[in-house]
Amino acid sequence: MILKKIIVLVLTLFPLCHTIAQDNSYYFIYDFVDREAENLKMGEYHEWSTEDHFSMVFDSSLADQKQMIERDNRGFVTDISTTYSVKYLNSNMPMYKNLKHNTIIRTVISPEGILSQPKTETIAEELYSFNWELTGEKKQIDSLLCYKATTNFRCQTYEVWYAPEIPISSGPYFFHGLPGLIIEAKLGDQDRKSYRLRKMGVLKSPKLNKEKLGFVNLDTNVLPDHCDLEEKFSNYVRILMAKAGDPDCLNCETIINSVNWSECWDDCK
Repeated sequence: MILKKIIVLVLTLFPLCHTIAQDNSYYFIYDFVDREAENLKMGEYHEWSTEDHFSMVFDSSLADQKQMIERDNRGFVTDISTTYSVKYLNSNMPMYKNLKHNTIIRTVISPEGILSQPKTETIAEELYSFNWELTGEKKQIDSLLCYKATTNFRCQTYEVWYAPEIPISSGPYFFHGLPGLIIEAKLGDQDRKSYRLRKMGVLKSPKLNKEKLGFVNLDTNVLPDHCDLEEKFSNYVRILMAKAGDPDCLNCETIINSVNWSECWDDCK
């Protein structure tokens, strides 16, 4: 059975890997698992061309799984992490990368939405530049020979496996810049959050564009940058900790991680 699956995958990907054309567009879908949120599972759908890259989170089955906020008898927050993650993912959080002009437009969770219904903010910034370390390690993932790369970015360590056989310099979430498509990625040493490529192919009928993502007619010159949000997020973390019963806050670390994952400001100094 396993051999049959590998043969099918080889027959599916082999022609694609050897006919990647610069004037073609492609789609790829990743599965994402968050082991910090009770193994929450979701997907990411991407559409890529030589100049544009659109992506969107999708998940509908987990919406409204639990109450948004649980409190103790003092009225302090005791649990927001799991349900918060579900609501966050259900908001889709679209992203648009303009590869020609080296810019990225994306939505981020707004601090004011942490303890209420989800609210987002649209920001624009230069396309991230990753300082990838190519380790030389390699492994087989299904039919693909993949190579390991690591990077430290915004207070997190990332480990990815990319396939030079698929010469698309992209991957899940905001990753890019490697000589091949990223097949697997994980956050941290404990594999707390991970991505895995499920499917890819030639994009014959695009589903996403700037209008569908809510990014049409935006003036990127007036949108806030990632670094412009530092003070707002930092102030709100203090508010959250106070609401949760600081200084005897048992879940403050969970709250801070929820707010700050991928929104660290170590590159803003």
